[in-house]
Amino acid sequence: MTDGRAIAEQHFPYDGPHSDDHTTAAAEVIADLVRYLANATRSPGAVTETATVYDTLGSLTTAASRLEQVIGQLATAAARITPPGAASDLTDALHDTRLSLTSFVADLNTAHQVAADL
Repeated sequence: MTDGRAIAEQHFPYDGPHSDDHTTAAAEVIADLVRYLANATRSPGAVTETATVYDTLGSLTTAASRLEQVIGQLATAAARITPPGAASDLTDALHDTRLSLTSFVADLNTAHQVAADL
């Protein structure tokens, strides 16, 4: 298990607990980690080897593909917990988001493969 995975598992064990609060907190942590990456990758010292580019792109590809699943599951949950028809605009928007993510994941995976040749 990588250090990052161990840290995530310590705070958000895969098998739960799962609740509204834990779900929201996990999404907030993801947002903050992306903020950290945005700041860190501006620093010349944060990316000094091509392996870092490759490994980071690989992890981001994995994260984005998992986000596709999350978006789909949120659409299913919204349809389940709202009155019939009330979530149709939301589920349509989430479906469109998921399609966009599918394209994004494919592009990111291409970049990851290209980085392997650096």
